[in-house]
Amino acid sequence: MKDILRRLKTVPKEDITAFSLIGTAFLFIFIMAFSDGTISDESFYLSIPYRLMNGDGLLTDEWHLSQLSSVLLYIPVFLFRSCTGSFQGIILFMRCLFCFLQLFTGIVFYKTFREYKYVSALFSAAFVLFSVIGMRTLSYNTLGVALLLLLICALYSADRGHTDLKMLLSGTFIAMFILCQPVGIVFYIIYFTVFIALSLKAKKDGSTVPCIFRTRAFILTAAGILPVLLFFLFILFKNSDIETIIKCIHGIFTDVEHMTVSQELGIETFSLLQFFSDMTMAAGAVPLIIAAVFSAAAVIIRKKNRALAVIITAAVHTAFTLAFWFCLIFSKGETDDINFFFFPLAFSGLPLFILTKKKNYKVFLYLWCTGIMYALFMTVSSNLGLHASVNGYIISSAGSLLITKELTDELKKEEKTGLIKTASALLTAVFAFTAIYITTDIISTAASRATYNSARVENGIYKNISLPSDQALIFTNIYNDAQRIKEETPEDARLFVIENVSAMYLECERDLGAFSGWFICEQLGFPEIRSRFREYYEIFPENIPSYVYIPAYMYTENGLKPVTPRIRTDYAFGLFEGKEKDIGSGLLIEVTGLKDEQN
Repeated sequence: MKDILRRLKTVPKEDITAFSLIGTAFLFIFIMAFSDGTISDESFYLSIPYRLMNGDGLLTDEWHLSQLSSVLLYIPVFLFRSCTGSFQGIILFMRCLFCFLQLFTGIVFYKTFREYKYVSALFSAAFVLFSVIGMRTLSYNTLGVALLLLLICALYSADRGHTDLKMLLSGTFIAMFILCQPVGIVFYIIYFTVFIALSLKAKKDGSTVPCIFRTRAFILTAAGILPVLLFFLFILFKNSDIETIIKCIHGIFTDVEHMTVSQELGIETFSLLQFFSDMTMAAGAVPLIIAAVFSAAAVIIRKKNRALAVIITAAVHTAFTLAFWFCLIFSKGETDDINFFFFPLAFSGLPLFILTKKKNYKVFLYLWCTGIMYALFMTVSSNLGLHASVNGYIISSAGSLLITKELTDELKKEEKTGLIKTASALLTAVFAFTAIYITTDIISTAASRATYNSARVENGIYKNISLPSDQALIFTNIYNDAQRIKEETPEDARLFVIENVSAMYLECERDLGAFSGWFICEQLGFPEIRSRFREYYEIFPENIPSYVYIPAYMYTENGLKPVTPRIRTDYAFGLFEGKEKDIGSGLLIEVTGLKDEQN
């Protein structure tokens, strides 16, 4: 015991603080894993690896690009099913994996940027605590941001001399990241382009190539990519072939839930311009405009009076942040969301970087620039739009925090005026208050949820998770309906759940009879959606469902809400022919065929 205490005394205070903060954040999210959550999304993510396990093909049977992340989810889902013999409790299992991923990423970040002491500790704890759009499970969003941060940490370490293992890991992380966010391939293209350019330059003039762009590093990166690529190809061609994939390309890229990049770009650009007539769009345009304006001002003023530039920047940033908070807190639109509080924090990095004398280009490029690029990619490629951009802004925020630490350290050493000290203190206070507000909001929201999470689910994929009593009853009824479906249908039956209740596929363990588990009943009322189904069934006639299930619940942004299933049968009979019967709370239609198109 004395030896342990003696060793603890030698541990730096910042390390003790860091691991205490990170550990506390981990404990909090681990406890939260047992309650509430983004219920419909979680079961949808698992429905894709489930159908891959059952013989359906990647990029063929499922028609949307977000399915690529299922390659990473395949292993934990497969292992869970193999070890337990069912899917009962799998939601909690995946949430626990998410908690450990956050913990690992937070520790790696702190170890990588340990020289920034309490600042890196603060961000590491914040990262562990925070989850994009409140989704505390493994998904293409949460996996994507964690993998990108791990990639940045690996490259940053490799760039400082710890090359071989870190470059190998970089390859693995970039490959996994691309599976979560296909637009991430742009990052690898940039790396490859710089590698070629620097190699040619070195041959021409004998210049020294940075270690991460040397041939050995490039080969190691490729070696890290290889196992992920091979596993992807194994999953891809296990149940698919090139000819079928080509047939499905049109269907994949016309997914109504995930628009094409060009469509999304046009819509998001228009949305950003709408800020000037709609305060609720503050999260879109203002950060970019303000950052550009007072970054330019910082450049101009800095040449004449650095102290004045720092004071003005601190004052403008403080005013901007407070105004931004005001817009978010009092607006009634979609920007009333804790995710958007990272916007002013992220965009402050550029003017603050300009004001530093000894510029750390590695932190600026690896964290701030990479985060901004990722945010832009996500904004135009995700159906979540501006919400998805937080994936990148949380990484840029890390860069902003580290840059602020460098600037304030410079000011403490070089400048002695009271105004400079005030500006430095102001910057620190704004960042600290932002962190405190975000943390408080997360904790208070969690606490308020805990008060109404009054019922624990006893069976099914949500087993051992506490939910509001009405939601717990819903998933108990869905589980009971699933048992009836198991009794009423053969094991090889195809099932189509006409509502966003992907949980049913896992509960009754029946194959999917649709191009996605994410589907809202009313969509079948649109001719273009029915045409999309006909296109799908023309390519895959074997996927025409044997049964259609109409649950007694409809999907809303606030969870599933009760609805009479019989009033929704017209949607099903607009596409299928068959006969219906009651099973528990929902309706089951035994499909006899597709309805003629003219009907």
